[in-house]
Amino acid sequence: MFSDWYTDFVCNVSVYDFRFKEYYPLEVDATTRKSLSRLQRTEDIDVDSLALFLQESPEVLFGLEALLRDQKFRNGQWIYFLFDVATLNRPLDEKVKEMVRFNLTNDPAMMDICITMVNSEPVRRRLVLGAFPDTDLDWRELTGAFKRSLLPYVAKRNAIRTRLGHPSSIQDRKRIARYLIEQLELPRLLKAVELDGYIGWKQRPRDTKTMHGAYGQERLKEAVEACGFVAPGLRDAEFQYQSQAQLPGTLTKQGRAKIFDALLLFRNRVRAAVETNFYESEGTKIGINVEEYVDLAADVRKAEGRKFIWVTDGPVWLTPSRRKTLEQLYLELDGQVYNYNTLRRDLPKVMQTWRQ
Repeated sequence: MFSDWYTDFVCNVSVYDFRFKEYYPLEVDATTRKSLSRLQRTEDIDVDSLALFLQESPEVLFGLEALLRDQKFRNGQWIYFLFDVATLNRPLDEKVKEMVRFNLTNDPAMMDICITMVNSEPVRRRLVLGAFPDTDLDWRELTGAFKRSLLPYVAKRNAIRTRLGHPSSIQDRKRIARYLIEQLELPRLLKAVELDGYIGWKQRPRDTKTMHGAYGQERLKEAVEACGFVAPGLRDAEFQYQSQAQLPGTLTKQGRAKIFDALLLFRNRVRAAVETNFYESEGTKIGINVEEYVDLAADVRKAEGRKFIWVTDGPVWLTPSRRKTLEQLYLELDGQVYNYNTLRRDLPKVMQTWRQ
């Protein structure tokens, strides 16, 4: 049974058709462009001269981020840029305390975040008053709060700009300059590339997971509409579908209301809940949780006459290693597994049963 179904499924698998634009234009504002141009005209760049440039024009770091990386510097890179991680990684001692004290004293944005992260009310009150702990226990609390503040802090671009421009951040700027010169070989880039033309040409890739998710949604929409389903609003239509909709009483494993990719309705009654995924390659990290789909199917089927349908597609299903996953879900979901072509072909048969 499964073997015949699998042969049919595989011969109907779709590959990505690149209907969505894969790249976005690089967004670099006029001020940053001017700073990059000035940097390119700078002769004999070294750590000291680049650190001074970053103080005068901190926006240039964000311009370099756009040029040197497809998207953004990683959080770990930003933390390394802005904080002395060698000290940060030490067991709690006087050097760590001095680092925490220095950062909170000289960076109001970091202080504000850290105050919200502190769990101890006495420690929080001392910080608000500009004072620091006087016991090791309270220092452990504050240091933990400081470390929890790192990720929220590096997400604040304006705070980073302010920090880089502050005289007290000279060591941060030198650390960044050294990284750009030694790790990313910035001087070679500035000599090799005409920046204005490069900025005009360079594009950043769209997130593949988002792109494939949108593709799957659109292919699902095309399939159900080809079978006669219409979007909500036409009360006279027998067959309707709702995109990204909740089914009351159906929860995720985390206890949140489950949002299905589509609900299929017959005469205003939900008859099927649909999930869809498109996977392009074997290297794709497939977030398939067999137990989750089985549990969802059980919840959906609690109402008489209601189905759970899984629509999945993409070349990954052409690989032998994924056949077992597909077979397991096919059996657990009572055969209600389709790709976009087989759904378009077989859904009218399902719709006919709803009329009976």
